Amino acid sequence: MNEPLGGAWDVQRSIATIRTAAAQRRCLTYGEIAAANGFAWSLPVRSACAKHLEVVCAAALPQAHGMISAIVVNSENLKSQVLAQGALSGFIECARRLGLQPGEDHSAFLRQQQIATFDWAKGRPA
Repeated sequence: MNEPLGGAWDVQRSIATIRTAAAQRRCLTYGEIAAANGFAWSLPVRSACAKHLEVVCAAALPQAHGMISAIVVNSENLKSQVLAQGALSGFIECARRLGLQPGEDHSAFLRQQQIATFDWAKGRPA
């Protein structure tokens, strides 16, 4: 993967980027996470971003009480705040690896995680 400036993915930078968007009650794109980490958008960066977001979720889960990557979506889904089916499946698999129980209604679980993320960013308890 191309790592500009010799850098690597920065978990704290990604958490801060997500928190800023969440405080504004808006979603952000995978490309914004990549850019915050100094990466030009490409297919290999997209693949690495998904793995990075799992690490980000694991790091933030104790404080956020939710999967903060819930508000990271494809650019075409910024307004609707939904994940495309493939991305939603990956999100649910990530939730299970983190020990969460997403239940049967995956869209409802996503929305619950988005609300928890927005509340976390505003300093409200989950």
